Amino acid sequence: RLRVVDRWLALCQRYHKRCIRHSIPRSEFLVPSRLIDLRQPSRPRLILNHALTKLSNIQYATASHRWRDEMMPKLLLVNIDDMRRAITGEFHTLGLQRCHRDYEKTSIRYFWIDALCIVHDDPCDVDQE
Repeated sequence: RLRVVDRWLALCQRYHKRCIRHSIPRSEFLVPSRLIDLRQPSRPRLILNHALTKLSNIQYATASHRWRDEMMPKLLLVNIDDMRRAITGEFHTLGLQRCHRDYEKTSIRYFWIDALCIVHDDPCDVDQE
């Protein structure tokens, strides 16, 4: 199923005018402040946008947790440095594990998930993201 999605994405980027990235100035793309780097699925980590600025073609997938539990692990000012090294333990949620499993089958390396990419105890970051 995801191989089909990967194929569709490749066709879009090759043949659809709105998807041909090199014809659209990079400044028009919205890239979040933080993304999860899935290069090593067993050791995902949070990566900051400015570390990606040298890349001209950033592809990322998005997902959202179901916000039914206030105790759900989330990015905070106190854990952001740890998450930049590796997302482990309680933060490696079932939803994130599913994303790894699914997206490692595609060509998408970066991933955005609201619980882990927005600093939830920083009102400015919540507004910006």
